[in-house]
Amino acid sequence: MQIEKLSDKQCQPESQLKFITEAWLQIIECRRVLKWTYAYGYYLPEFEHAKRQFFEYLQGEAESGLERLHQCAEKELQVYLNAEGPSKDFNEFRTKLAGLTR
Repeated sequence: MQIEKLSDKQCQPESQLKFITEAWLQIIECRRVLKWTYAYGYYLPEFEHAKRQFFEYLQGEAESGLERLHQCAEKELQVYLNAEGPSKDFNEFRTKLAGLTR
């Protein structure tokens, strides 16, 4: 439903808005994977301090990247959904969201 609304407001065919669906599918997959990293981290041996530190660093980087993607897909998308008409910077948004998804 939101894709149809966005298609109308931004004068873009729905086929050109596939990047939004791809972003949301990526968010779902990342949340699923990240959820299991906590279980993995729980079982890391205490004596392997360097390994645990590196793992927690990577986990933090993954969380940070996911939050940037989620913020863009949810909050920044609202600007274009609430716009009165086509926005000239919509293509910049497309590039940003597609890049974050990658």
